[in-house]
Amino acid sequence: MVSWGSQMRRHAGVFAFYCMVSIAINLITSPSLAAQTATLRVSIEGGASNSKFKFSDASKGCPKYHESSLSKEYLGAVTASDEGASMELPVGQPIHVRYHAMGDHIIGVGPGVGIKAMRTRALQVLLSSDAEIRITGFEDKVPIWETEGAVEAKPATACEELVSPE
Repeated sequence: MVSWGSQMRRHAGVFAFYCMVSIAINLITSPSLAAQTATLRVSIEGGASNSKFKFSDASKGCPKYHESSLSKEYLGAVTASDEGASMELPVGQPIHVRYHAMGDHIIGVGPGVGIKAMRTRALQVLLSSDAEIRITGFEDKVPIWETEGAVEAKPATACEELVSPE
């Protein structure tokens, strides 16, 4: 004969087992928990005062470069320097990196500078692990980028190729 107490312990054990299985499945299949990140170190030769590197998600096409906490594509910014600064970014996802000099209406956002002009001065990176990018100079006000590590880099205008004409 089975007592009421032993039945409860058995049901509690089965319930605990199902809870553990459910948690394990959620941990494995959850994209936010399973997403890998890598560190991208960015720097500018000679340093730059009042300047930043800004990061935008380009996985769904060309970003609009809205710099707001409400914008899902804006990933953040770090201060530009010769020593460099690091940013944790998703692996295997196209990211736009822009150099923004405060008060510089040619390189940053300013009167007469549209998104296309900003995009020609940005770099699209795809990380597979930690990497570094560095601005070593400018040619016609467009940054010259140098890369090191596990990063695929191309002009940010590459996102325009993803957009198909309707």
